[in-house]
Amino acid sequence: YYREIVVENDESVQLLKTIDENLEKSPYVYTTKQISEFCGEDKVPLIQRYSREIILTAIKKKTAITPNSLQLPSLLTFVDSESEKWFVVKHKLYYAFEDLRDKERSNIKKRLTTRWREIIKEYRNEPSMKNDIEFERLVIEIANEHAPLFTAVYLDGKFVITKEELQMDAGIATVTKNFFADGVLSPLHKILGFNRTYLIKSINATLPFWYSVPLFVAIIKFFKHF
Repeated sequence: YYREIVVENDESVQLLKTIDENLEKSPYVYTTKQISEFCGEDKVPLIQRYSREIILTAIKKKTAITPNSLQLPSLLTFVDSESEKWFVVKHKLYYAFEDLRDKERSNIKKRLTTRWREIIKEYRNEPSMKNDIEFERLVIEIANEHAPLFTAVYLDGKFVITKEELQMDAGIATVTKNFFADGVLSPLHKILGFNRTYLIKSINATLPFWYSVPLFVAIIKFFKHF
């Protein structure tokens, strides 16, 4: 009986060790399924050594808040707009977000500029082209649809709280300066490096010159009403 307890404890320690070691590796953010496929030194996926229930229990233990603690757990959970649950070690959160930003930036920009190009070609405009608040709203809308995890992390309150808990870490401070300004979370469009005016100019540069001439555009819009 006691031998079985020792074996179970040893396996539990090995399970947690394998999970911990793999969570430290890029891209730092993983789903339950991906965690269950982590491999230890024997190169055997966890799901082949342990039941799904045991793996879920181990994950739950790491995401639990310590009693009487005012800090977030060591393993953070994020749920994207597609209801997919993701996990990231707290001290790796901003590195994971940085990777997600770099991965998703071009796709978000392409969808944004494609939308605006079609609008400009029809001699129209929309509030997001003239107002930074509306611009931010549109960027979040596009990101939420096409980069759900990236947006979920940004919008989650844990993104700000974690900074306060890790503020003494010099390495973290270097990364977070790209996401916060004077301690305040920056707008998503700034984190992505998007400038509303520059984007419009770059789109106009790819179109015939008359799309950039206000008087000509006004005349076209006038006659389109007839």
